[in-house]
Amino acid sequence: MRRPGSGVDKNGSTALLWSRRFVLGLVAMALTLSVLELGLRIQHGTLLGVPLPRLVYHETYGWTNARDRDVAVRTDEFDVQGHQNHWGMLGREIDIERSPGTIRIVVVGDSLTDAFQVPLSERHTERIESMARAAGVPVEVVNTGVTAFSTDQELLYFERELRAFRPDIVLLFFALANDSVGNVRDSRAPGEVVYKPLFGLKDGRLTDPGPVPNLVGTALNEVPGHPSDPLNDLKRWLYFNFELYRSLSDALYLIRAPRDPQLIQDWRVFGPQDDTLVVRSWEMTEALLRRFNTSVEAAGARFGVVALPDNFQIYPELWTRLLSTYRLAPSQWDPDAPNRQLSAICVRSSLRCLDVTEILRASGEGLYWPKDRHFTSKGNAVVAEAVLRWLQRTDLLH
Repeated sequence: MRRPGSGVDKNGSTALLWSRRFVLGLVAMALTLSVLELGLRIQHGTLLGVPLPRLVYHETYGWTNARDRDVAVRTDEFDVQGHQNHWGMLGREIDIERSPGTIRIVVVGDSLTDAFQVPLSERHTERIESMARAAGVPVEVVNTGVTAFSTDQELLYFERELRAFRPDIVLLFFALANDSVGNVRDSRAPGEVVYKPLFGLKDGRLTDPGPVPNLVGTALNEVPGHPSDPLNDLKRWLYFNFELYRSLSDALYLIRAPRDPQLIQDWRVFGPQDDTLVVRSWEMTEALLRRFNTSVEAAGARFGVVALPDNFQIYPELWTRLLSTYRLAPSQWDPDAPNRQLSAICVRSSLRCLDVTEILRASGEGLYWPKDRHFTSKGNAVVAEAVLRWLQRTDLLH
């Protein structure tokens, strides 16, 4: 005979058992995720926390290099450390007044210029300086590269800050794969809410951009023109604070890349040249380069442009893989399309320009990190030698 209330006790015991199992499951999951996070932090050298970012908000440029900050980048391809000086530049401190009798070369550009994938002594800029001095030419090369900058930001950077360094030569390192398209959008990448300046262009005349909104610590619903998106805010917070989430997010990025049309935006410069975006990007780029040249000459310096290709422009097998990955028609896409566009601008605008693409193609393997796609030590060395030879045979060093 069942005792009164025994059914209630049994049901209560079952509920308690499942509650305990649920709690234990959560604890086990939390411990598993914690162990994975710890392992990734040990692997990436971020055990004491995700390092401070190299970039910080800037009202004029959108972002810029943080100043007076130790920085490090560790991947499965390279492990580099350095210090960003008082001006935000990697390496030694730079006096705003140059030494008497020294030729000062200021190099502007993006991450291909910054080259923080190799030790500082192996960057192209340091190599140019050391090789020139060894040849008896008293040169000081100042690398002012900022990750993800486009020509418009580099122009503003020069006009507002770098001209004060009184350079003799200003070299713009132009990234063929993405600089031109970057000049006609107001965010760092398609769909990103990380703003950058955007010039206007009418009848060939540039209209300066206004201040760039600061989104650091700002929810999307607080940004004018953007609806509330707490999920995206959460994703951004997780990405910048947890190695595990960032690793999974990066892996998913690679998986979805072939099906995401936004991810091919940068590379439309290799596609049909009558594409409205491509036409507009090169018109803007030409106007920016002309103003850049004018501003540099007004500062008493000489201006030169060095065109830097992406790895898939150098190695045919990578170009074939790119076309296959994004399902692009080979007859409509050309790895040399941006080279021809920039060359035509240089001729029309009477600019001194060097394209190192063919030099790199003749230099064999090992020029780029396979995953990171920036220059290795060998790639930096090839670029440095090509640039120095070009400087010596033109009027730039004379």
